[in-house]
Amino acid sequence: KIMDACQLLSMGGRYSSVLSLLNRQLSSLVVVTKEDEVINSERMQQRDIWRKVSFNFHSMYLSQGRTHVLQVLESEGNLSFGVDFQLILNLMAFFDRCRGDEWTAAWELIAQLNILPENEETIPAMIDSYHNLPSEIQQIFHHIIIKSMECLRELHTFAKSSIAKVNIHQYGDSSSVNAMNASEQRLLEIRKRARVLVNFANWIQINNADEVRTVIYNMEAVMI
Repeated sequence: KIMDACQLLSMGGRYSSVLSLLNRQLSSLVVVTKEDEVINSERMQQRDIWRKVSFNFHSMYLSQGRTHVLQVLESEGNLSFGVDFQLILNLMAFFDRCRGDEWTAAWELIAQLNILPENEETIPAMIDSYHNLPSEIQQIFHHIIIKSMECLRELHTFAKSSIAKVNIHQYGDSSSVNAMNASEQRLLEIRKRARVLVNFANWIQINNADEVRTVIYNMEAVMI
């Protein structure tokens, strides 16, 4: 029924209505945990249904260089609906990767979405970008902050274990030295990104702000 309704709206050229509906429903289902698989099967089913509907819409109207829908959205002043749609789908993929302990892939994805600052200098621009995000995404941004910091913590643990392995098998050869240097550089980069994320979280208004800041402070402390 959901798919039929979206199809009817799409056939009628009401693309803004379709995307508004999809964005609203998808954003409420972005955040997912391993526990949801066990105790909240209905939510997982709803998530799968809405994602399938979204992929079908994307395949039919937005992929492979199709521009008609974008032109209609632009003429209606709703081009941002399409941008938000793509962002929400990517955020769903981000949480799926976290749920699957694919921390490197998850961090690479969230870093590409341009919603978190890369360094201290880009924090002001990212604050402005945050304020321009749709309210649906702002409402779940505290989850994004926490999961992003969790990614960094896991990557830090992995890099630290790599150094430990090099130390155990240290023979003084150039390859061991290079591996050690690369891991130490990686640790430094991760710590810098964690500090930037903490500072960014201090400047934006997010749900459960005090709790979130406590959680990410504690995760950062593990990396020091």
